[in-house]
Amino acid sequence: MSRLLSTSIAALCIAANVCLGQSPRPAPAMVSLTKALAGTWTTTYDTFIPDVPTTDTTARGEVVWEAGPGGFTLLEKEHVSTASGEQFLLMIVWWDDSTHRLRAMRCDNSSAEACDVTSPANSTLSWDGKSFVLDFGFAAGGRQMRWHGVWSNITAASFTETGDVGEAKGTLKRVLRGHATRVAHASRDSLPAH
Repeated sequence: MSRLLSTSIAALCIAANVCLGQSPRPAPAMVSLTKALAGTWTTTYDTFIPDVPTTDTTARGEVVWEAGPGGFTLLEKEHVSTASGEQFLLMIVWWDDSTHRLRAMRCDNSSAEACDVTSPANSTLSWDGKSFVLDFGFAAGGRQMRWHGVWSNITAASFTETGDVGEAKGTLKRVLRGHATRVAHASRDSLPAH
């Protein structure tokens, strides 16, 4: 009996890495995605919103991508000034060990459902080391809709973002094309003394 108990405890310790003194580590996809996007970026978006006449279809803003505690999450915090008003977005991205894929939850001020806690179930994310793709479903005007966003051409200095939207089972239309440029941070040596 004690041998079975000892074996069970040893197996649990190994599985949890607790007895080995090893800390859990973020999934490689999280590490790679964070490395690609972490930083502060200025953004410029051209928007193509059907049925919304506007003289200025360019939106400008700033987005900050940063690792959460331990690197297990990636946070996107964005503020964009558009012709129709100020927009704010928070997105939390994480690796789901049970499904072996990225998940996300979005919060923004574009609808009455500011934080959609069902968004992880309605979202599909992928990262192939070059492009980050986010697809999610949402309801609008009593219709089921779909968003397809792609961050691509990611370099240390810039990236491109596109967004397509349409009915869930219909054809998507491009509504957003953006460009981000990394904001250079001042080094400690170049900061003025106080």
